[in-house]
Amino acid sequence: MSPTETSLPSLRRRLFDNGRWIPWTFVGMFGVVLLVNGIMVAVALDSWTGLVEHNYFRRGMEYNKALAAAEAQEQLGWQVEVAGASERPGALDLRLAVADREGRAFAADRVVATLERPTLAALDREVAFEAVQRGRYAATLETLPPGPWDLRLVVHRGPDSHESVQRLVVK
Repeated sequence: MSPTETSLPSLRRRLFDNGRWIPWTFVGMFGVVLLVNGIMVAVALDSWTGLVEHNYFRRGMEYNKALAAAEAQEQLGWQVEVAGASERPGALDLRLAVADREGRAFAADRVVATLERPTLAALDREVAFEAVQRGRYAATLETLPPGPWDLRLVVHRGPDSHESVQRLVVK
């Protein structure tokens, strides 16, 4: 036999027959787990937006008021429809139509709208709707970062109001 043929079985016997490799297998597995957990923690800390509700207690206490306001809005029966189109990158064309319970368009006293980024409040902006016809409004926004946006809309007419939120996507 050659020296290499005799050394391979003896090396195999030294590594595997005496069981010294078993503890190193556990050390290796725990090392992989710690490495993956470290990567996941680093990614989580880098991607956390820091969204926090500062008035959580007050909002919880006012939940019944919010339910009553939703019921009053339902009783009004207003039909408020928003259409958003993002044909150009970074641009959003909005159309708003308001009508009463019977479907007759009416002019709102005031339309308050905010375009909110769900993950970064610093990008939120006011939307100025302009009347196009009776009960029809339009707005165009430029230079928006692509992705999801929430349009928070409040239509006022006399003492009554209608509030809605709609998710829009900008190309």
